[in-house]
Amino acid sequence: MDQLSNRSGVGSDDVTDETGSLVDVGLSSEDDSSDALAPCLAVPQSPLPSYKQRMEEFKRLFKELPDSEMLILDYPCALQRDILLQGRLYLSENWICFYSNVFRSTKIVLSLRDITTMSREKTARLIPNAIQICTNTEKYFFASFSAREKSFLSVFRMWQNTLLDKVKSTYLKIDTKMPETDAAFEVIEELLSSTDSFCLLFKRLR
Repeated sequence: MDQLSNRSGVGSDDVTDETGSLVDVGLSSEDDSSDALAPCLAVPQSPLPSYKQRMEEFKRLFKELPDSEMLILDYPCALQRDILLQGRLYLSENWICFYSNVFRSTKIVLSLRDITTMSREKTARLIPNAIQICTNTEKYFFASFSAREKSFLSVFRMWQNTLLDKVKSTYLKIDTKMPETDAAFEVIEELLSSTDSFCLLFKRLR
């Protein structure tokens, strides 16, 4: 009987220990799951500003522009100076602007008609996240675009559209053999479809 009681005692101890270990495992797994969920319980991000809010910001920052100028796109980026000035690039129908409130604040206002060249660039000659915009007198290097290719094409197309009428009329004056027809304009638009062709054509016209 003593042996049986001892055996039963050993058995009960084993069950108790196993139960305890299961409880501990359960608690530890709950702790682990709460830790895994911790990043999900972070402070919620503020909602993105609406187009109306961005438009009001654009008007407030660039009061020198005509009231009729409408904001089309804007991108977070950085202007390369002695350091990278983090800010925002604003694209409207006829202007491209930049504003940064780093240090004393920096503001750039460029007419799309004054731009002579525009090219894709790399930050530190390695990271393909930059765009360079040049005029006859200035050169601006904008970096830190999250989607550089999309941003470049949007800015380039607006620049292209702004100069399209001027390019058409000037090109027709240069090549007098080309009749002023829809077919002639199609040829020009085909040239403009390429970034390199457009830049070369624009340099020739200037």
